[in-house]
Amino acid sequence: LVNGTITVEAAQDGVKGKDCVAMFGAGLNVTAGNDGIKSTESNDDTKGFLQLEQGSATVQAGGDCLQAETLVWIADGTYHLTSSGTAGEANSSKGIHCGGDVEIAGGKLTIDAAEDGVNCTGSLELQAGEVDVTSAEDGIQADGDLTVSGGAVTITTTGTVAASAQDDFQPNNFGGG
Repeated sequence: LVNGTITVEAAQDGVKGKDCVAMFGAGLNVTAGNDGIKSTESNDDTKGFLQLEQGSATVQAGGDCLQAETLVWIADGTYHLTSSGTAGEANSSKGIHCGGDVEIAGGKLTIDAAEDGVNCTGSLELQAGEVDVTSAEDGIQADGDLTVSGGAVTITTTGTVAASAQDDFQPNNFGGG
């Protein structure tokens, strides 16, 4: 998707690409009953990615707003992601859901998610930009490394600490004490 403005209203998935979905400078408005923007190729590590650069997107999804198998790459632009599903349903309701890595190299992301704001099985790296997450479960969950080398992150959670993180989270247990 290059330049221009695209509006999608879908009963199921809004924008779906098997190998990838790439957006450069476009404006995208998606309202979807299930996932907003997704890439589904899981048999090739060089495919199944989302690349969003210098554009804007407003995604309202009943499932995940952004979903990729290998990589979500965001560089510059403005993105408003609202996942309005119900936590615990059969479909995932995350702002960003990736089976690999998430890399944010700039831009402004505003995420309001029924489950996790950002969830990836790989690593998450924030190099620049602003990420504002409101979620019912985890704000950001990376199964691999979580690196913030620049930018700003604000997280507000409205639910409880996920069971998977309860052993690691103890109030007043930061900084070795």
